[in-house]
Amino acid sequence: MDGGLPSPRGSTLAELVLVLALVAVLAGLIIPVYRATLDRAALNAAASELKTTLRWVQERSLADGARWEVRFDVAASAYGVYREAMAVEGPAAVRSGVRLVAADFGGQPVVSFGYGGVASAAGCVWLASEGGRRVRVAVTGAAARIEVLEGDGPCPP
Repeated sequence: MDGGLPSPRGSTLAELVLVLALVAVLAGLIIPVYRATLDRAALNAAASELKTTLRWVQERSLADGARWEVRFDVAASAYGVYREAMAVEGPAAVRSGVRLVAADFGGQPVVSFGYGGVASAAGCVWLASEGGRRVRVAVTGAAARIEVLEGDGPCPP
C-alpha cells in the first residue's frame, strides 16, 4: 500500500500545449505595448536632443556675439550647426526610428540666433516616429523660447 498519494508523473501533451498557448497570448499582448513604448521613447529623445541643440546654439550666440544657426535638411532628415556660415557640427541625422518631417522658420528651413540670443524668426521643426506619433520643437517669440509640443498642430507665434 502506498498511502493513497498519487505517484509523480510528467506533464501531458495537452498541458504543454495549454502553457504554450498562454505564453503566445501574453506575448501578443505585451509586444505591441513594448513597441509603442520604444517608439515614444525614440521620439521624445530626438525632440529633447534637438531642443538641447537649439538652446546650445542660442547660448553660443549670447556668449560670443556671433551669428549661429541650425540648418535643417528635411530630405536627409538631418540638421547641422553653423557659426558665421561655417559648419561647426553636422549635418547629423536625427535619431534612428524618427524622421524630420518639416522645418519652417519664416518660410526657411533654418533658424539663426544673433547677438543677444534672439531668433531670426519664430518657427517649428516637426518630428515623426515610425509608429506615426508626432511632436514639434518650437522656437517662439522674440525671447526665442524653445519648447517641445505634442502632436502635429500649428506652430505657436
